[in-house]
Amino acid sequence: MKKEEAIKRLKAEVVSLRRERVSERNERNRVNEKMNGPWAKVNGRRMIEKNGINDNERNRINEKMNGPWIKVGGRRINEMDAMKGEHDRERRMQVRVRPVIRICGDSMVKNVDRYVRMSGSSGCTSLRGKRVKEICENAEKVIDDMNEGMVIVQGGGNGLLENGREATVNEIMKVVERARKKNVRVAVTSLLRRPACNEEYERLRKEVNRDLHEKILVMKAESIRKREVGSSFLDMDDLIQAGCFLRDGVHLSQEGKTKLSQRFIRWINATHLLMEGRMD
Repeated sequence: MKKEEAIKRLKAEVVSLRRERVSERNERNRVNEKMNGPWAKVNGRRMIEKNGINDNERNRINEKMNGPWIKVGGRRINEMDAMKGEHDRERRMQVRVRPVIRICGDSMVKNVDRYVRMSGSSGCTSLRGKRVKEICENAEKVIDDMNEGMVIVQGGGNGLLENGREATVNEIMKVVERARKKNVRVAVTSLLRRPACNEEYERLRKEVNRDLHEKILVMKAESIRKREVGSSFLDMDDLIQAGCFLRDGVHLSQEGKTKLSQRFIRWINATHLLMEGRMD
């Protein structure tokens, strides 16, 4: 008898607990409906209208207008946004002006013209494996064929230990002097680091960069005083780090070439503003 009474009492407590849970759930639903709208069944699931029907309808309209959803970089975006992002990235990489621009260098500038979009007689010459003398001779020929415009000179790393500090600096400065006489604006790129090379190369590279920087600064100050075209030194040490190279530790990766190209573009656009007289 006592056992039956105990069972009845337990059943009554279970029923009471169930009623309390149902009451709490109903109260929670009333609060949600008041805040977010009534409940609806979407794809077999019961959810509130704000999080269900409206979101799905918005997605359908978005897909109809902008294309289906795709996954890019771990994020879910639609095709139109993806194309827009790619277009913006290309636009940032594009030169905003149309002067004559010539880029002369070794394999580091190979295919840079794909990133630095130029037009007309502009172009990029990549002399793979050539030393500073051959690169500078080519740059001088390019400058002789120009009346005005811009030239970017990159190179000097190949055979640096054999050529030495003084010879490398002198060859590059001859190009800068030739450009000044031809009224062509020139930018000299610093010798890029090479993770695969030894400490002697790194020491000599830094010495050459320091000499070039000092000489070009002196020449630039003189050009400002005489109101002549100036020259620039593009220091890449902070921009091109060890992670910007391929596994060989010598040639630039796609990321490295992108950073190099972006630096070229900034100089080209700023120099064009100077040529147009829109900057002090």
